[in-house]
Order: sequence, then C-alpha cells, then structure tokens
Amino acid sequence: MSDRNSYDWWTRALDAIEGRIDLATGAPIRFPPMNIDGVPELGCYRTREGRGGPWLPVSIFANEEGKVVAVVGFKQEPTPTTRLWPFIARREHVITGELYDEAIALGRWPEVAKEPEPEAKPLAKEPEPERGIGDNSAQEPEIDPLFLRRDTLKEHAELLNHKWGGQLLLKVHVDACEDERKALLATAKELSERRTERNAEPQKAIDAVNAEIDPTIKRANEVAGALKAKIDAWLAAEQKRINEQAVEKGTAVAPTKVMIGTKKDGERRRSVKAPPATATIIDLAAAAAYLVKIQHPELTALVRKVGNRQAANKALMPGMRMSWEQPAAVEKKEPVPA
Repeated sequence: MSDRNSYDWWTRALDAIEGRIDLATGAPIRFPPMNIDGVPELGCYRTREGRGGPWLPVSIFANEEGKVVAVVGFKQEPTPTTRLWPFIARREHVITGELYDEAIALGRWPEVAKEPEPEAKPLAKEPEPERGIGDNSAQEPEIDPLFLRRDTLKEHAELLNHKWGGQLLLKVHVDACEDERKALLATAKELSERRTERNAEPQKAIDAVNAEIDPTIKRANEVAGALKAKIDAWLAAEQKRINEQAVEKGTAVAPTKVMIGTKKDGERRRSVKAPPATATIIDLAAAAAYLVKIQHPELTALVRKVGNRQAANKALMPGMRMSWEQPAAVEKKEPVPA
C-alpha cells in the first residue's frame, strides 16, 4: 500500500495507462490494485455528474492538517471522499495533473484536437525501426471500457466484502453500502447483456465468453446479496426502534419510514419492506355465509371439488345431486276449484 501523503498510487496508475515499462523487470507496469481499507489515494481523477452525466474533474489531496480531502467540479467544491472512493479507482477515471489544471483554468474540459486526415499510403511499406525499452510511441489498441470494469469488478467485490464484513452501525455506512450494492448489480447486469450479445458467436467462442465472465458475475451477485442481508437487518432494527419511540410518545402521526441509499437521476431509494397484509378467521360460519351470499367463485370451486370427491366415494352431500342419483319425481297437484 502506498504512503497516503504521497501520490505513488496515482503515479503508478498513470504509468500503467500510458503503457510504460518497469525498468527493473522489463515488463509493462500493471494498474495498481485498490487498497482494502477504504482510504482514498491522492491524485487527479474524474467522475460523472450522476449516471451518464458529464465528466467532472476531481482532486484528492492532503490539507495543511494532513487530512485527506477532495474537491469536485470546475468550481472545486468540497465533497466527502466516501462519495468518490473506491468508485473512481479505475483506469477510465484517472487523469493527469496537466489535464486537471487546464480544465480548472478554462472552467471546462479542453477541446480535443481533431486528428489530421491520413495521407496516401506508399506502395512499398518501409520497415519500422526497432523499439527500445520505454518507447511507447505506438498507438495502443482500443480498450472496451466495460471490460475494464469487468477486470476490476471481482476485485471491487472482494474489497466491499472486506470493507462491509462487520456489522453496519451508522446510517452513512448503510447509504454507501446500498449505493455500492446497486453499482455491483448494475455492472453485473451490463456484463450479462454483453455476454448475450457475444453468445451469437460460434459455440467455442460462447464457452470462452462464459468461462471468462461467469465467475465475476457470480461473485458480484454473491457479495451484493450478502450486503443486502446486512442492510435489511439494519433497516428492520432501525425501523423497529423508530416505531417503538412513536408508541412511547403516543403520537398519532405515522412513524417516519427509514430510507437508505442516495437518490440519483430519479432512482428510487429503498426502505424496509412491509410485511404482507393477512386475515385471521374468528367466525368461520359468518365468513362462509358471506361468501355464499356473494356467490364467490373460489368458494363455488371448492364446494364442487369436495362434492366430486364425495361422489367418487358414493357418498351423498347436502345441497348437491350426485351423477349416479335418480332425479326425484315431481308430485303433480290438482288445481283447487275456485
């Protein structure tokens, strides 16, 4: 783990993004893993303003008191680091200090210069010069951002499992935990949709896709389910406490419903699920008489079912005529003379 008063983690992340080589080993520098204690790493990043919103610049630094703080947006508004970390500890969120400074100075992201039109290719292709260690001039292949998320999803799930492994005590932790659970499920859903798209390929490719993605989706869903169990337990206990307080105070107003999670882009927040309404029979005869009066179809079906069972056993049942019975003769009465 890096020194929290330095920018080591962020610098190494930039080296990995730019494809630099580790001079000690001669191997490409890999994107550093996220820390497991939830403390953010110093550096420059970017985050979205809501789901699918525009990118905003982020700076995480240590203030004069040595406390790790964060500012977000072009106006550098102070923001709690718990709303940013570890969500921005991904490749697509890390930016250079130069880009951050330029964006803050302009009040917007700088314009990206358009690439010049490609020139006509020569008939004979000249051999490319040999590349030495540290030469990163070649263009990197395009990387699918979703699959970058796939690469970090399992690690992120393990981080959350460690971070929220104990009992949830504070509501701010429950809110953060609920947001992270939703992010896990959203990413797992995206991966499932991408798997469906790629499953149109031949069966061999399908098996490779499933072997690659299924373990990550399974682990993300497992951790999300474990987080939900902890959240629901906290919700039930907190709602019970509020209800008991309302009873003690004797207030006629309904107790406040505990809501968790932060509301983003119209997304509904979650509360404790109310138990389903039930009925208890206290007078079976009265209840049955009411159903007979309105000729409830379910009661009719039940009586018919019981009657058929009686008929099969050659037993009579009041109010019903069995198929093997003869219709009773109707007595004819002579009209009474006037």
